[in-house]
Amino acid sequence: MFFCINSKKELDEIRHLSGKATKDYHKLGIFIFTNSHESLDVITKKSINFFNLDDFTLFGKMKKELSGLIEKNNFDLLISFDKSGFPVCQKIIAEIKAGFKIGTMKPETTHLYHLTLACKEDELSIDRFYEQVRHYISILNIKTVS
Repeated sequence: MFFCINSKKELDEIRHLSGKATKDYHKLGIFIFTNSHESLDVITKKSINFFNLDDFTLFGKMKKELSGLIEKNNFDLLISFDKSGFPVCQKIIAEIKAGFKIGTMKPETTHLYHLTLACKEDELSIDRFYEQVRHYISILNIKTVS
């Protein structure tokens, strides 16, 4: 799962969703990017990876630690909860290796995903989007290694 967040307040929703998603997907990895320099060490689970602008060079290249983290993992499924359209988040999503990628439908990000779901911006909650994704995963019969 990939999140691009702007505040610590959004972490409560992610904490709730990660508990629910862990029951659905036993091998769950969560990547959280924040568009700030403050530390978001509120959630301390090993499966949750935080990074921010400090993990990139002045020219937008990923630093060695982040690059290694993204390159060493190969996922069956990536669910992106990025509503921001922030170019750094788009770059990260493109770099994450996954057999199937799902995200929100935005003109600037549709090329990143295999499946995009149309959602009204003002009605999009993390839980609601996750339930939609689960519905389409079951319809498409997408299997993940548990």
